[in-house]
Amino acid sequence: MEGINPGETAGFLDAVGSEENLEHLKDFGELKKIQPSTNVLEHPYLKANTPIHLFTPLDYLNHIESSIPKGLISQQNYDEIKTLASFFKANITSFFGFETRLHKNDGKVDYLFAISKKNNEREELLRLFEDNKLPSEFMKHEKWKQIKKLVQTWSDKSSILYDKVLGLWFEFDTASESKEIPIPSLFFQIKPIRKDKSKDDEDYSWIIDTLIPSSTGKDMTFENKQKMIQSINYLPEESVLLHIAAMISRNSSIIRTTIKMKPEQIVPYLESLGWKDENDGLSTLLDNIKDLSTRIILHISIGEEIDPKIGLECSFSPDMYHQQEKWDRFFDYLIQENMCLPQIKDLVLSVNGITQEDSSESFQSFEPAVQIDSTSGSEALVRYLSHIKIQYAPNKPILAKAYPGVRLFRKK
Repeated sequence: MEGINPGETAGFLDAVGSEENLEHLKDFGELKKIQPSTNVLEHPYLKANTPIHLFTPLDYLNHIESSIPKGLISQQNYDEIKTLASFFKANITSFFGFETRLHKNDGKVDYLFAISKKNNEREELLRLFEDNKLPSEFMKHEKWKQIKKLVQTWSDKSSILYDKVLGLWFEFDTASESKEIPIPSLFFQIKPIRKDKSKDDEDYSWIIDTLIPSSTGKDMTFENKQKMIQSINYLPEESVLLHIAAMISRNSSIIRTTIKMKPEQIVPYLESLGWKDENDGLSTLLDNIKDLSTRIILHISIGEEIDPKIGLECSFSPDMYHQQEKWDRFFDYLIQENMCLPQIKDLVLSVNGITQEDSSESFQSFEPAVQIDSTSGSEALVRYLSHIKIQYAPNKPILAKAYPGVRLFRKK
């Protein structure tokens, strides 16, 4: 595809190592110029206990706990997240993280983890459901019953979702005070849909006819379908539709999408969908941040109309993980614009680091574990800032969130 480097489509929701959207990880580019990180630990836990590729979600959280500052995630919040993670007693993920609000210093974050269609993660998730290993209270809830049906459909080789959905994220709103049965929002990393005038349009009817009904348990309304179809048909040249999300935890029919496009295409695209910004504040914001990050991904929420609040997911290409040194300038801008408390910057960036079985090995020789079929080879667990998402709505305060991620790597 012309215009967008495959590497520029990656982000926190990039759960799998497909040839289409993770090929850039075979060559770290600028990483080769950087000295090994000083925050490298050789951890006996990796050698003496369960192999890291067999970690459950709770194992991961226990393993990284000493690297998470209490000012970022309070002990109470972290313990609540660990309790939630303990319900998933299988090695269903190799990539997880947190969502933290940069304008607050309350020690509360949301928790999310990815399940890839690769390396048996999808099948392990299916077994959790079919072997009744999740709490019985979960499975009495209609939304968890629907999630079970979704996972069964995704795991069915005869279903179109089997190959079209590359990864699934569970996102739990653990920053809230609710004590009800936890219900995740569902984020799907799909096989990218590319807008290319030189080729016939891709068939995306499966999203409306299968993916969304399988996620929500109901068909979209006519008006919602029409707006969803319009949002895809009007995608600008060389843009890429990356993710679809069903916000089932919020009792909402709104569907969220994430799209990679050039910064200068964002406002015209939104306006083509009927979105309005009378004061042109989004254009000003884009002008400010386009030189501060090299990857901007648009998040929109689609109901019968486009939600006024949009998201701008900002990060850097190529991905340099814990060795990325360009975040300082971005944070300084956020602090200057009152989108981030100064103390939160240091807390977020202090998470960065790597735990290796053998600290003498260069990180350049590693790649995300889902790219490697074999479970042999030295392993490393990388903690890094995946991206910052800026929330913009016309005539509203501009807010920002950070997404520290933790990802399993393996030696090539």
